[in-house]
Amino acid sequence: MFEKLVVKQCCNYNNGKCLGAMFKFAGKEGDKYRNLVQWIDKSKAGKQCLVTQGKYCDFFVNYVLPALEKKEDYQKLISKYKQIVIESEPTPKPENEKKETKKYKLTCKKCGSKFETDVPQRKYCETCQKEVRKKNIRKAVKKHKNRLRVNTSASVTN
Repeated sequence: MFEKLVVKQCCNYNNGKCLGAMFKFAGKEGDKYRNLVQWIDKSKAGKQCLVTQGKYCDFFVNYVLPALEKKEDYQKLISKYKQIVIESEPTPKPENEKKETKKYKLTCKKCGSKFETDVPQRKYCETCQKEVRKKNIRKAVKKHKNRLRVNTSASVTN
């Protein structure tokens, strides 16, 4: 019933099977440098597509449907899917996402202030992190420019 919709629109669909590629953004909404975290969901990878079986698929509901809701061609199929699958079944939480992220209280290596984060490896508070990042970028750019100068002067002398 929903095969047309999935075949044309879902990036995980491959010859009736699911690739199981999942992703989410790590970090706070609005952060300039957010990470895209990707993984293969082994419970879905290589198995029959859930949507074509008329079952709930969190990837399809969270990523494919919102993009399609603006297209008029798919309105009837989307409403049928929502009526049959989404409203009839409670929405399960994805297995790979943690229910609650643990908060760590750490001390900034640069300024010594206390800060709270969900990443235990973090070394700097947000303010110092921005400064350190700028410093490291400047350092890398300077190093790159020096390499270019050395390479161009070596080729001129040869």
